[in-house]
Amino acid sequence: MTYHFTAIYDLHTVQNRKELWRKLREIESRQQEPWLVMGDFNAILEVEDNVHGTVVQDHEIREFREFVEDAGMTEVKAIGRSFTWINSHVFSKIGRALVNGEWMNKMPPIQVHVLDPCFSDHSPLCIKLGRQQKETTRPFRFMNCLADNPNFEKIVADNW
Repeated sequence: MTYHFTAIYDLHTVQNRKELWRKLREIESRQQEPWLVMGDFNAILEVEDNVHGTVVQDHEIREFREFVEDAGMTEVKAIGRSFTWINSHVFSKIGRALVNGEWMNKMPPIQVHVLDPCFSDHSPLCIKLGRQQKETTRPFRFMNCLADNPNFEKIVADNW
């Protein structure tokens, strides 16, 4: 199965991130395959994604949210740590994984594992891509008790 992956590590200011949203929209407009976008966006999607930091203004999350909605992206379920960046008392979820509709339709389900930071204030994100299981047909099973039904032959003849 062919898929596309875009790794993200973006700049800290709202103004500098405008170029990221422009480039991602450009990629999305040409995207016809399953697409996974993952990394450090240095942006949050919800006010609740930032705890104990400066108050987040709506304009700081608007463009990220608009990109996700306009591109039809879905956030991949994360397990492990709730926040991906910690600096003493500030906690933020700025790292995440997003997938497009083609990914949702064609790829096996995945989860993002938010790991403990080892040497950084960022938590690494980890996914495992498994093989998509082929649909298998179930073997035919016949229960002998069905043949005991007095209407069995007629039911089979009418529906065969």
